[in-house]
Amino acid sequence: MISALHFLRRSSGPLVLLCAALAFQLSGCTGTGSGSGPGAPGGPDGAPAAGTPFSLSEARDVFRTGLRAIDERYIEAVDLEALSCAGLEGLKTLDRTLDARCEHGDLVLTRTDQPFWQAPLPVGQDATSWANLIADGLQATSDTDPAGPGQTEPEKYYKAVFNALLARLDTFSRYASPQEARMSRGQKTPRAGIGLTFDVSNGGARVIRVYPDTPAANAGLTAGDVLLMVDGQSLAPLTKPRIKDLLEGEAETPVTLYYRPAGGGALRTVILPRTVTSLPTVDVRYEDGMAVLTIPGFSQNTTTAVAQAIATTFRALPGQPIRGFVLDLRGNPGGLLDQAVALSDLFMESGPIVSTRGRHPDARQFYSARPGDLLSGAPLVVLIDGDSASSAEIVAAALQDSGRAVVIGTASYGKGTVQTLVPLPDGGEIFLTWSRYYSPSGYVPDGLGVLPTLCTSGHENTADAALILDEARDHPDRATAEGLRWRASVPGDKGTRRALRELCPPEPHAMSRVELLLARTLLDDPWLYRSLLRPDTGAHHSALAP
Repeated sequence: MISALHFLRRSSGPLVLLCAALAFQLSGCTGTGSGSGPGAPGGPDGAPAAGTPFSLSEARDVFRTGLRAIDERYIEAVDLEALSCAGLEGLKTLDRTLDARCEHGDLVLTRTDQPFWQAPLPVGQDATSWANLIADGLQATSDTDPAGPGQTEPEKYYKAVFNALLARLDTFSRYASPQEARMSRGQKTPRAGIGLTFDVSNGGARVIRVYPDTPAANAGLTAGDVLLMVDGQSLAPLTKPRIKDLLEGEAETPVTLYYRPAGGGALRTVILPRTVTSLPTVDVRYEDGMAVLTIPGFSQNTTTAVAQAIATTFRALPGQPIRGFVLDLRGNPGGLLDQAVALSDLFMESGPIVSTRGRHPDARQFYSARPGDLLSGAPLVVLIDGDSASSAEIVAAALQDSGRAVVIGTASYGKGTVQTLVPLPDGGEIFLTWSRYYSPSGYVPDGLGVLPTLCTSGHENTADAALILDEARDHPDRATAEGLRWRASVPGDKGTRRALRELCPPEPHAMSRVELLLARTLLDDPWLYRSLLRPDTGAHHSALAP
């Protein structure tokens, strides 16, 4: 039975299982086949030894398991012919002279444009037949290797084919080799970091938050600093996951930062030690009658930490008025699905929270709230931005659609798929997208995101808050109409969904003050707050239940 270890994560890079970690930008966080496991031939830790002969039976088992899982469980119906041919084209990554062509009913493998193997293509969607074709083709490729038969490790063939094959599906489905899978399963301690969160901005990484008693704090780094280089490598062209990889490493190893201070002045260089630090999953502060709960990501104890923070706030402020609460999910890339459901449930009395749907029956799940609102109906505002993703989007959509909270910010990231883990006979793994999640009102955030009630795109200056509120007051029907268009879009209509995102373009606003000013204004004006709740878009779609 294929295991169903589900996870929600924005990035498709290596890392991280649902049970393993929090997938956010904090700098500080078995099979039974013959190719791996105790007693298997190979080098250290079960890695294949040089010159491991190609095993046709193992290759057939590996690809049969993988193709069968894809055919049965992938979120959309697949064409095994197109996938198999695309996978074999991945051999070019090993040798540019190699090519695979599916033409005139045959698979033809060539080296330097000279055919060396040919076989008829199977007919239909039989995973075993297509797996055998791939394995037989790899056997022929190995036998005719210019370096000598069997000189290319079988795993290199597997990786090349699976990488090319899965790339045809989506950005979140991926392959892990047996060695990568063992490392992931065996990693018991988090990678060490320096204790900050960041966003990509201004040609580098803009620091959003520095945590106390961490190397970053001890070195004097502050929010607003812009990291330009890490260990001599420019950050300008890099993505968040890549920058995070550069900042993290083994504990007590040094990392050199070159950065622009937030207050201006000369550029600075600092050398920090990486440390394994337990960072808070929620930060709470009280501002002018407003309790602000900042959640940078979702881990196993996020909901418990939020509940404790709320209880602490009430105890610490006896007799002082709390006009409302702000849930700050800006920059939160998501994490655990069950924590997103549990956190939403803290603030809802009843109704649907989220559902997941896919082709496989096990991919269909429905989650609803249980009675008991921890805030007893107190006003609630949720802040999101273009970096709020997956689990953060589940929370924002659930609270907005149910009419429980007003959402402020920019359109969110739009990561709304769930992956399942497929173990392979040789110890490798496939992370396969097998379901999408649906908001309570029935729309799919994947590739679309959550549309805030008050849009702050293009506005980070607090002086713009009045303009945003005037627009909301003067044109209330416009926001309602835009919300209905947003919810009526379907996942397959990518052009329409791209256009809809331009209604409130996703932007990184983790350091913006305009959202907090808008939240304070709403909480000071109960009538305005109530007028912006959108229960009319709430959970009334019977089609939501799987």
